[in-house]
Amino acid sequence: MMQNRLQVNTNQPFGGGPQQLLSPAGSITSASGGFVTKKGRMQNWALLQKEHKKLDNEVNLKGFEMRKETRSYLLSIKSVQGIPHQDTGAPSVGASSVPMQGAKYFIEFYMTLFNKDLGSHGGFYGRTYRSKAYPVKDSAGTWDLNQEEFVYLHTSFVDKNSLLVVECVLVREIAGLKNYSSAGYALCDIFQFKGQDVVDLTKGTPRSIGLQGIEAVSMKSVKSGGRLTYELRDFPQYDKVKALVPQNCFVGLEDMIPGLASEVLPNPRAGGNLAKAIDLQLLP
Repeated sequence: MMQNRLQVNTNQPFGGGPQQLLSPAGSITSASGGFVTKKGRMQNWALLQKEHKKLDNEVNLKGFEMRKETRSYLLSIKSVQGIPHQDTGAPSVGASSVPMQGAKYFIEFYMTLFNKDLGSHGGFYGRTYRSKAYPVKDSAGTWDLNQEEFVYLHTSFVDKNSLLVVECVLVREIAGLKNYSSAGYALCDIFQFKGQDVVDLTKGTPRSIGLQGIEAVSMKSVKSGGRLTYELRDFPQYDKVKALVPQNCFVGLEDMIPGLASEVLPNPRAGGNLAKAIDLQLLP
């Protein structure tokens, strides 16, 4: 089902949810599966870089400079509300409004960056990130999710024509089998953004905007009824990790990063309030 989604970056470094984490693959590890030796970390780092590359089209971004200093950000998907009930096994979105008895329903987020001036119709760049699956709440005929998703990012390309694209994917699980369908996607203004914002979800998948452009798609697009709340903020605490993660790559809290002492990034809201200082230590 994933091939019908963003379909712009099938190679995903640093995981993308627990189901996509790479194993230590022959390196010397601790009992918890972590990287013990420097040689082992380098082996796994090389494996990540070779097998899980991001899109290599940044040089085509107008004004992009590879050696320019990057800025660190923390992205928060705060909630998704009002997604209509739909049968994920149906051939078309919204074909059935009745949840299947005995099934469990979840939401996954697929995120990537899009620039309006890249190529002839605009284009995706960076790494497509896939979150873990979050259980949704049935709320009077719609699905709601109030679980906050945190993603880290650093980039040198802060451009008003760049957008964050978030596709909300509804997952139905029954008897161990999963079906996926798009619950719509959000186009989020991030680099000229101030404070928390709410964006209506558009029906379908975002693949069309890469083929036709945002303006052409917007003229005939239909809103799904769902709404996504998000926030982006400067987060210089992430600067320590920039040497381990390429720019324009979204990194979640469950993505394993060789060279990071804790192996994964911490939850910045572990203590309730958003941490002004988080402990990020690199291995020697």
